[in-house]
Amino acid sequence: MPKEFDPLKPAKYRLALDIGSKSIGFAIIFLKEDVNKLLKPYAIVRSGVRIFGDGRTPAAPGQLGSSLAAERRVKRSIRRQYARKRKRLQRLLRNLKELGFFPDDSKLCKSFEDLNPYELRHKGLTKELKPHEFGRLLMHMAKNRGFQSNRKVDLLADNIDSQAKAETSAMKSAIATLQSRLNGEFETLGAYLYERFKKGETIKSSKTQKGQKAEYEFSISRRMVKQEFDRLWAAQEQFNPELFNEQAKNTLKDTIFFQRNLLPQKVGKCTFLPEHERASKALPSSQYFRIISELNKISFTDAEGLILPISLEQRNKLLKSLRIKQKLSFDRIRTELNLDSTVLINLEHASKDSIEGDKTGYLLSKKEYFGPAWRDLSLETQDAIVTALLTHENEAELVQKLVDDFNIAHDVAKALANARLESQYMRLSKEAIERLIPELEKGVDSQDGYKVPVKYHEATEAAGFGHHSALQENWADFPTLDLKQLHSDDNDKYTVAELPLPYYGKVITRQVAFGTGDVNDPVEKRFGKIANPTVHICLNQVRVLLDEIIAKYGYPYEVNIELARELKQNHEQRQRSIKQQAANKKENEEIRREIKQAYKVEKARIITDSEISRADIEKWRLWRRSKSKLCVYSGKKICETMILNNEVEVDHILPRSRTGDNSYQNKVLVLNKANRIKSNRTPWEAKELFEAQGWSYEDILNRMRALDKHQLFRFAENSMDIWDKNYRSFEARALNDTRYISRVVKDYLKVVCHKDRIVVSNGAHTALIRREFGLNDLLGKKGEKNRDDHRHHAIDACVIGALDRSMLRKLQIAMEVAEKQNSARNFVGLQEPWFNFSTQVRRSIGQIYVSHKPNHNYEGEIFEASIYGLRLISDKRTEKYVGIKRNPETGKTDKPKKSVVVISDPKTQNRYGLRHKFHSEGLPKKYYGLSSSSVFCLEIYRDEKGNWQAYTIPRYEAYRIVKRRGVNALYDNKRSNFEGRPLVMRLMRDDCIAFEKNGVKEVYRIQKINGLKKNITLTRHFDANVDDRYRRMLKAQKAEKAGEDFDSEDLCDDLVFSSFGASSLYSNKARKVTISPMGVLRDPGFKG
Repeated sequence: MPKEFDPLKPAKYRLALDIGSKSIGFAIIFLKEDVNKLLKPYAIVRSGVRIFGDGRTPAAPGQLGSSLAAERRVKRSIRRQYARKRKRLQRLLRNLKELGFFPDDSKLCKSFEDLNPYELRHKGLTKELKPHEFGRLLMHMAKNRGFQSNRKVDLLADNIDSQAKAETSAMKSAIATLQSRLNGEFETLGAYLYERFKKGETIKSSKTQKGQKAEYEFSISRRMVKQEFDRLWAAQEQFNPELFNEQAKNTLKDTIFFQRNLLPQKVGKCTFLPEHERASKALPSSQYFRIISELNKISFTDAEGLILPISLEQRNKLLKSLRIKQKLSFDRIRTELNLDSTVLINLEHASKDSIEGDKTGYLLSKKEYFGPAWRDLSLETQDAIVTALLTHENEAELVQKLVDDFNIAHDVAKALANARLESQYMRLSKEAIERLIPELEKGVDSQDGYKVPVKYHEATEAAGFGHHSALQENWADFPTLDLKQLHSDDNDKYTVAELPLPYYGKVITRQVAFGTGDVNDPVEKRFGKIANPTVHICLNQVRVLLDEIIAKYGYPYEVNIELARELKQNHEQRQRSIKQQAANKKENEEIRREIKQAYKVEKARIITDSEISRADIEKWRLWRRSKSKLCVYSGKKICETMILNNEVEVDHILPRSRTGDNSYQNKVLVLNKANRIKSNRTPWEAKELFEAQGWSYEDILNRMRALDKHQLFRFAENSMDIWDKNYRSFEARALNDTRYISRVVKDYLKVVCHKDRIVVSNGAHTALIRREFGLNDLLGKKGEKNRDDHRHHAIDACVIGALDRSMLRKLQIAMEVAEKQNSARNFVGLQEPWFNFSTQVRRSIGQIYVSHKPNHNYEGEIFEASIYGLRLISDKRTEKYVGIKRNPETGKTDKPKKSVVVISDPKTQNRYGLRHKFHSEGLPKKYYGLSSSSVFCLEIYRDEKGNWQAYTIPRYEAYRIVKRRGVNALYDNKRSNFEGRPLVMRLMRDDCIAFEKNGVKEVYRIQKINGLKKNITLTRHFDANVDDRYRRMLKAQKAEKAGEDFDSEDLCDDLVFSSFGASSLYSNKARKVTISPMGVLRDPGFKG
């Protein structure tokens, strides 16, 4: 081993991490001292990529996939409901036999199914029923016991989508309508249903329409069925009081109507007081805390550039308004505070046009609830009422509590029981909030001679919590001792040397929840985890990667991190971001069509999408944004032809070299001449030059006011001071990402690197540097980032590793030169971070084997949800069953499903709760088919002649093996397959295969396994977005044949997507290889 890798005296290196929701790119960069004894990067010794799932289901464009756990939970809930219904009916049958309503003879009991339950339910109100007749109607009521609303599920607004809400609302409306009819026309629900039965009308509650327009002809509630049970029992008790006794009634009623309470929702720990649970956002105290915290942040900037913090008087005025309103727009805030419309509010930006008010108070002060009286209640009383609304599941019990404890009228209490409140939680507990509110309400004297609210960090310190961003203790510079302590009671069986980085829940204890604290539990269960599945998986993969890196190179001296945008967003932000991305994509497509049409009309030329550059789209978007279509500086009209002829340019209002701001809010479309006059100045610095051209600065301000009045501060004399105060300096913005998840990752990595040498950058300059040094060309995309190659994450990591203060200074200087020279380039004269940087990146990327997290777990979906009918087909050799399914809309049979598992034998029928059906010969009938497209693995084995053959193990077969022989049987035997034949290799999805082609080793990843054809589909280990690219390629090929328009890039995609059977794998000298998280390839070689 080279001396620089000596674990006792390792070389100092910088670890760069590009962390995304499904990937980690990394680069290891050695450091050495310069002439000033400062450590500087000089060599990229390794880079790589780790790919993994994000724990979410694939989603349609413009949508966020749900958690895999949530999807499993929904299906598991349905299975449990069926199982519980079956057990309930079995228990009821036993009770009816024990209490004398049914005989012990099961066949005789079966014959009772022929009795009409609707007739019995009607007859039983006035006439005596035989015991077995009453038992029959009870069995029917138990099967159809009606809908019972669970308040906490139905009323928490975030739990269900708008379609489900509409259907639930329609169901409740139908229930109310039927209840009014039962109160007047019909004595019981059974009498109503019997009347419909006699008329030949439907007697099953069902929707006549779905979705937002959902309607029910009628719907049944559990309460109706309970009332009918009581009426029927009272009527029959008069005829046979001995049989219909109180004990029998209670037993049967409990069996029929028993329903479990929901398990309480797990709530995370408070950031400041971990012994307390987080508070619900719906609590009035939480609402008040959120509002006052946000208002205290406000500052104002006028057209002259004067920055003033909000005064205590202004804060209190807005606080009073927001406590009774749903929200206040920033325009309304300006009006209420008598501010000019040009005044900029620091919280206002493109995606935020208002401040939310007290949503709970706004709702509960409506006339159907408390009305204005809600505001007269103390905050403590309001919290107590809302806590009752949030915690009680039973509506009747809740109504009674509200009446008894709070003296609320019964009709108001009933309305409150159906009030829809927020379902999310704060980061703080109610106890912490109560300590912070008094501090946030205080004011302090400002330099301007008036009182201003205290800042949040001042309030946390005054409340005894310390600074709000100090989430974790500081780890030592050399953390070995801390690691030993952390691992001393870790029941994961690793030594410190084998497992340098502990489970994140041990380190960032304030950010995890739901831990048991039991030392006998695995660490994840013992210490808990972050609720977001994507972040949880990502942090675990960081741990796995760093384990291997530290084992080989020692602890990093410096760590540079960049986090993907989606990791730094909560659920609501990601939803908005995904919608915005979809909207941007749609707008880009519209712009491309408009540019093509403009070229066709103005220049009589037809262009393709590939000829339209990113810069062209940006110019066109800015032009569309402007209603006046005027150059902000010169006031001259800009037309389409000028854009096509490159007579206009995009200007950064505040020079990007001084702000680093490349947002659309800092961009305007101007004439080339105007941009050259302004150069790298602020508008105010160019004021005299503008006026020398006859361009009045007042007119410039008016044009900007019409375009975007909230960006007028950029034209003020002290615009750079405003920028630095409100948006931070160039360097601070680039090298200090302070968002929540960024702090969490930084705190986690303090275990392996000193906190002062961990830098979390915001990613603003990564793309610019990558493009400037031609790094996008390394993966062949004509200057654009190639997201179809996983190795682009490693390129990003190399750039992130080069981003330090020295490099940022170079960027600023190169930007200033570009702006002074009016260059179309982002930088002029930008030097590489160190000698041969681009060459090192190219060499390092060429050596990467992309590591894919394997999933060898046998557990998963066994069968598809659809059940197929069976049709017997025959060919020249065999007869077999295929699955058929009728399309309910057309009435026709869909294309037969050729591969189905036939459910036929009595044991299997018993397992799935099916009735036995037999031929006259006594053999079981084929009952139905289930499709199993899920394959556990494909085995390559040698037959008697030594030839390679393939055999697939479906997932349901893997379950059978585990049940019969134990879970170790799936993994331990590597010499023979499950049928005892010599095993060559056992392949699963995302495993890697190596080939020898013309003496060159090529590595492929298994994209999918075809159980029917017994082959595997391979793609290169670095190929990304494989399924989508393959679909686009097929679509382009089809369009080309049909003579239709298509994207030429899709047709020319170099994607490898090939299928291989056992014989072709043998001819290509295939063997299974492994790639470690760090990208180390382990190849056993071809063994024939």
